[in-house]
Amino acid sequence: MYINNEWHSNIPLSGETVSRTTPTFPHELTAVDGQTASDGYKMLWKIWSNGNTLVNQNLGSSGNYFYEAQFDKECQLTFQTNGKPFTADGNNYSTDATLYKRSDNTFTATASNTTYNDVDYTFLYWKKDGVIVSNSITVSTNATYVAWYTAKPNVNNRNLSSNSQVGQNVTITWNVHPNANVTGYNIYRKVKVDGVVGPETFLTSYTSRYSTSYTDYEYTVTNDPADDRLFYDVRPVYSDSQNNAVESDVYFQSMAFGLIIWKVAGESPTEIPTEYSIINYPNPFNPTTIINYQLPENGFVTIKVFDMLGKEVATLVNENKPAGKFEVEFDASKLSSGTYVYKLTAGNYQLTKKMQLVK
Repeated sequence: MYINNEWHSNIPLSGETVSRTTPTFPHELTAVDGQTASDGYKMLWKIWSNGNTLVNQNLGSSGNYFYEAQFDKECQLTFQTNGKPFTADGNNYSTDATLYKRSDNTFTATASNTTYNDVDYTFLYWKKDGVIVSNSITVSTNATYVAWYTAKPNVNNRNLSSNSQVGQNVTITWNVHPNANVTGYNIYRKVKVDGVVGPETFLTSYTSRYSTSYTDYEYTVTNDPADDRLFYDVRPVYSDSQNNAVESDVYFQSMAFGLIIWKVAGESPTEIPTEYSIINYPNPFNPTTIINYQLPENGFVTIKVFDMLGKEVATLVNENKPAGKFEVEFDASKLSSGTYVYKLTAGNYQLTKKMQLVK
């Protein structure tokens, strides 16, 4: 502090006594703002003990005086939002920032809900030293506040579409999700029959962000509005900071009119088929798929699966079967990704198809 123009430094916490003769009055005591204390904090002027909030304190006449200058610490508060905007003490910040606040000051800090790279982030809370704290912050020391969010991918860039050629299996396509933390997609379908939309059906999962198409082998495309109306939803799956798999909100889109496979053949599920057939869905798949097959007559039937080198990897059916429609599940969880061949043999009849395992 200064007494008039006389500098006094290193005043102990117990204070310093200064004597002045009567003729030297008046005196002006000036506290010095912004000094750095021994604990490393910059000290900000607060008040004299008599309630004077000015740094200058005038002593007009001789006498005994006791004055204590009180200071606050200037605290460094670092807000880490991973580049996302936040608001603190009524001010907006577009990214991470370090603020300098007076101790004992209380203010509110809130990170913004925002969308970045096609992922929607919802602010949850701040963590200070790994502990959840309130949005109302009372300053007491240097501190770092880390924003925590929930994250969910959106479908703003999905651009879902389907083929339109009558007689083909329904194939839907979409854009690659732009966020590198998207690990794949879950595919769903709803079917509207006779004006009633049924429940969603999970079809398959892809474990690559770069997968961009799915063929529905249960349905073929038609152009007749009286046929089933097919709705599809491709939900990107995002791996958040805790390695949780989070998929996007439900957003079905109407893609095509279609007929289920047994209707294409003009049969009901209870009718005896007129020809051999075999097909699997979903395809591609991970790690299981259902193989549907139909037999027009009784006989001994085998269904085997081979890799592309011709090595048998599974026998799914090996028994006498009556004429009719059947299904069998193929579990490829122990196999590596790739193309596999499945073969139906019934008497002298053989039918071979390919399927794709994508992990």
